[in-house]
Parts: sequence; C-alpha cells; structure tokens
Amino acid sequence: MSNHLEQLLTTIDNANFTINSCDLSLQHFNELRLLDAISASVQELNTENDTFLLAYTPILFAEMVGKSEASFVFERAGTQFNHVMIDEFQDTSELQWTNLRNLFVENIAHGNSCMLVGDVKQGIYRWRGGDWSGLANIKDDAITDIQTLDSNFRSGEKIVNFNNAIFVKMAQVIAEASEEDAAGEGGVLTSLYAEDLVKQNPVREGGFVRVLIEKKPEKTTSSAKNKAVATEASEENEGETAEFSPEDDLREQIMRLYRAGVPFDKMGILVRNNKDSGKLIEYFAEYEKEHANDEDFVRIELVSDEAYVLSASRGVQLIVKALQYVHNRTDEVALNYVLKHCPEEAKDKVHGLLVEWSKQSYQMLPFYDLIQQLIHYLELDKQPGEASYLYSLLDMVVAFLDDNVPDIGRFLQVCEESLGKKSVPASVVKGVRILTIHKSKGLDFHSVFIPYCNWELVSSGQKQSMIWTSPQEVPFNEIPLLPVKLSAAAENSIYKDEYLQELRNQRIENLNLLYVAFTRARQNLVICAPKLPRNYDKSIVPALQKTITQLGWTDLIDGDVRLEEDDTQILLEIAQPSTAECIVATQTTSLEKGKPAKVVNEKTKNPFKINAITERVNLETSNHDVKFRQSQVRACIMLR
Repeated sequence: MSNHLEQLLTTIDNANFTINSCDLSLQHFNELRLLDAISASVQELNTENDTFLLAYTPILFAEMVGKSEASFVFERAGTQFNHVMIDEFQDTSELQWTNLRNLFVENIAHGNSCMLVGDVKQGIYRWRGGDWSGLANIKDDAITDIQTLDSNFRSGEKIVNFNNAIFVKMAQVIAEASEEDAAGEGGVLTSLYAEDLVKQNPVREGGFVRVLIEKKPEKTTSSAKNKAVATEASEENEGETAEFSPEDDLREQIMRLYRAGVPFDKMGILVRNNKDSGKLIEYFAEYEKEHANDEDFVRIELVSDEAYVLSASRGVQLIVKALQYVHNRTDEVALNYVLKHCPEEAKDKVHGLLVEWSKQSYQMLPFYDLIQQLIHYLELDKQPGEASYLYSLLDMVVAFLDDNVPDIGRFLQVCEESLGKKSVPASVVKGVRILTIHKSKGLDFHSVFIPYCNWELVSSGQKQSMIWTSPQEVPFNEIPLLPVKLSAAAENSIYKDEYLQELRNQRIENLNLLYVAFTRARQNLVICAPKLPRNYDKSIVPALQKTITQLGWTDLIDGDVRLEEDDTQILLEIAQPSTAECIVATQTTSLEKGKPAKVVNEKTKNPFKINAITERVNLETSNHDVKFRQSQVRACIMLR
C-alpha cells in the first residue's frame, strides 16, 4: 500500500509541475499575441515609409559591433575620443555594456584609456534595464585595473560607522533567512556587501543616528479566559496608549532638530514612492488646519516637485479661467469663478475688461501682454507665494509662442495637458524637501528623515514581477520569448531557476535602496520602520530589527549610544542631534515658543564651494497706456 501511495504522490507532484508550467506560460498569452500583431503592423509601416525606429538602434549597433566591426564603427563615426569615462556604471543595461565593451577594447588597443565609475550597492534602476552584474563581473586582468575608493567625504563619523556595521550584518541576516541560500545563491548578496567593499573611512566629524522600529505584536493563546483578561486590560488602559503614528514621530523629530538649530531647508524626507509623499503632504496640511491657532505652533513647509505643480496654484487657475471666458464668452462658469476669487474692489474692472476682450476676439494686445495684464488686474502679483508659479506660467507662455501662433484655444489645450505635470522647481521654495529615494540619487542633505523604512524585500500580490524568459523545455520552447508573472507556483515549474534568480535580484535591489537612502545624510540620519499591516515577514523590517538587536553598538561606536527595547518598539540613538554646518549665533539664544536659534552658514573649508542664499523674488506688474490692435487688412502680393 505504501508503494502505491508513494507512486501516487509522485504522480501528483509531476502533474502539478506540468500544470503550473502551462498556467504560467498561458497566463499572458493573449497579450503576447496582441503585442506581436502590433509589432508586425509597425514593421510594415516602417517598410512602406522607409523609416527605422530609434528604439531598434542599440540592437542594430550590437549586431554590428558583435561581428568584430568596432574599428569600422570608429571609422564611420568620424570622431576619436582618447579618453572615455562612464559614471554610474551600475545602472548600465546589459545591451548598453555589450555595445560599449568591444568599442572600449578597440580604444584601449590604440593606447587610449577608458574609465568606469560605479557602485554595485547603488544599483536601483533594474526596473528600467539597469544591470549591476555588469559592474560586479568586471575583474582585474591585463587591461583592467580596479581601484576602490574607501574615504567618505559626505557623512559624519557616526553615520559612516553606523552604515559600515549595519549593511555587512544585514546582508548576512537576509541571506540566512532567504530560501535561495539553500540553493547556494545567498553568497551573492553577502559577497556584494562584504566588509572590505562596504567599509569606508570617515573624513568628517560628528553625526547623529536615530532608528525607531515598531515591533510586530507577539501571537498569544486565544482561550476564552485570556481573551477576557485582554479585554479587561484594554478597557482599563483605554486612552492611556495610542496607536503608533510614523507621521507624528516624523513631525516630532523635525521639530527636535529645528529647535536645536537646523533650518528646514537643510532637511530632506526620503520615501519609497509618490504615494507616501502624498500621504505626508496631506498629513501636514491636516495638522496645520487643526493646530494653526496653537500658541507654540510652527508651520513645517514641505517642498516637493509633485506638491508644487502649476495646477495647484489658484493664481494660475484664475488666469486659465479668464482665458477660457475670453476665448468663449458663453462660458459663464469660468467668468463666475474669476469674479468669485478676484479682489472685491477689482471685480467691476475685471468684469468689464473680460467682456471687452472677449468681444474684440482678444486682438487688442499681444498674447504675452494679455497674460501680464490678467496678472495685474487680478492683483496676483500681490498674493503671497504665487510669484514662483506665475513666473513658471510666463516661461510656459514664452515656450508656447516659440512653436505656435498666439491662439488662446491652442494654449488652453496645452494647459489642460501639461499644467498637472509641470511644477515649480523645488529649489525656489524654502522648506523641508520631500522626494523619492530614486530621485535622491546623487544628492545629499544635512538631515535625512526616512519615515516609512518598511518596503517589501520581495514583491507580493499585484506587485509580483513580470519577466521575459526563453523556455528551454519541450513543448514550451516552441515560443522563443514568453512573459511570465512569477508567483510561488513558479518554484514548482520549468521557471524555477528564473523565479529564484528574480527573488535574489529583488532582495539585492531593495537592500540597495536602503543603502542609497542611508548614505544621503551628512550630519543627521533619522529612520522610522513602522510595521506593515500585511506581508510583514516579506518586508525589510524583520531583517533591520534583527540586525539592530544583534550588533554590539557600544563596541562598534565610541561615545553616546542608547539602545532601548520594550514590547512595542526598539529605539537606537547614536550621539546627539548635530548642528554642524549650522552655527548658533549665540549660546544664550532663547528658544521660547518653539522658535529656533538664529543660524548662519559655517565657513566652508572648500574654497570652491559657494554657500548660496535663497532670496524671495516678488513679481510686480505695471499698467501702460500703449494701445495695440491687430490689423485685419490682408496684404496682396502680385508676382510678375
């Protein structure tokens, strides 16, 4: 009987393997057929019009260079570069490196040099083709010399030592917890984060690190007695404890540094995606609405490209509505909107001008002057905070007139398409900068806050990765390329190797995101890792928590180190908040009512560094008596 059962189980396993392979292969087969039909149509149009898509250029170039015709390419290019350098090489795609490698070898053969600069630990653009393995696989040989830069000129000593310790250990923790380690691939992660590759020597002094981790509640027995006790205890403690809020903690830490003497414009908040950015902007707006009248209230201005789009400006919206009425005088909704939001004393004047301009078909003055007159009569130049938006709108008008005739209808179409995308440069607004980790690449801030340090190490649910793969087994290899969404079922299918490799790459990329975020800070690094309501075990929080608790911080870092843990959270603080680069004007400056000490820029040791001072720009307009009228006379030209 046992033999029959064993054979049955083997048959079931084999059947599941085949079923999973078929399901994954056919899951997006209809979409693949549609893409194939679209590709055939595009190719037919290109052939008919004798055109070639630029997207295919790298592929054609790879075919040419791959045939050892690099010297021919150099000859046809007509340009010879003696020295070539590629920065951020870890973000180079496999195809790009294939195209460049033979050209580099050809260039070196002529006695010239090529330099590649990159850091595998900062490879975070895999989603758009970046492949860090190209840099990781480069080895020392007869024509290659690898040099490691081990000095950190950006961050303070405490931050550098913190990063030196945490990433080596965290890579080991993730590798041990991952299933791929049993397959012998966990060593890839630990090799990328080996101590000799991570460790840097700090050049700057100072630094402050704060890590707050919200712990996952421990599972308890669910007996009726325990439930009754828990209910009674919760009723007794009701109102004494509140649910943890990463937004509240962020605001408190921002104010902590602000009161210590760090200006808002030296702070940066890093988030995983724009959704988190919007959540924070909404939170601070609601908090200001509720506490604006508090005696000790201090407004925290958040600055982000997403938050300062032109469509968010009331002044810009007023101008657009005014143009809509001038273009179409039956649009009473637009007229009422303008009259409702324009100054009370200017309503009659504005109403009369809009009616007059609409009757004249807006031919009474040039288009650019029309916008300026709207700004003047609506008194938008007197509205605080509108200058940056209005200048951006005027720049948009100039760009429009460069490529188009001055037509209001066409301009309104452009506004409808682009006002929600075009934004005021964040650099012209003073405040706490908020941006995604990807956009922070290459930047740094005096003080960095990471309020949602809890993203997933591996994707799950609707976020599961889609990869393009070439099946090797019959009959699946009848189709040369298939899109496959990798789920847990892929582990028991012909796509097992691709599945395990994708898991490894996701873990590496998400640890790289953490590395990029942690290395943006110059003096203060504040991290908050709230627990996720779902998929907690797949997030980065458990690995971060285990790493923080297992490392002996007092042995690793000299000075003031505080590690506290209770049933709900873990808190690590290294040193005290740093105001380096922000010298307090006087030691006795009062901080009453939440006001910070006056700060001035520290004299820099770098003679080429300029301490820029942001000046507020005011927009002023003036009325003029110059009359302009579009001529309706048509010119007739006779040719003989």
